[in-house]
Amino acid sequence: MTGRPDAQPGNCSYESGSGQDSLVTNYALGNGITIKNFCVHNIYGIQFCSLGGDFSRLDIVFARPNPDVFMSTDGFYPPLYSKFVKACLAISSPQGGSRFISISSLGAINANASSCP
Repeated sequence: MTGRPDAQPGNCSYESGSGQDSLVTNYALGNGITIKNFCVHNIYGIQFCSLGGDFSRLDIVFARPNPDVFMSTDGFYPPLYSKFVKACLAISSPQGGSRFISISSLGAINANASSCP
């Protein structure tokens, strides 16, 4: 046994009470920090954002040991020919500052992105 979880097939979306998935950790942002907006980009460069009303939930799943990242909006995974290849979260503070976090489909996370395109 290697001490790491087995990669199991599934829908790569957390579903409370399903028995298939389990919530490992629940994180809360403190000090009035909020996620102002989050967006995904498909393979054609088309952007969909929560502020635009396109969706209300974003799931980003890293299924070890595979390096690929699975991204879905409101539990929907687009077909392979139009899959999501990038996500970005806009984080804001009560003082008015904003930061951006970008995630690529290859697993790269940039916690200091200049903006959400």
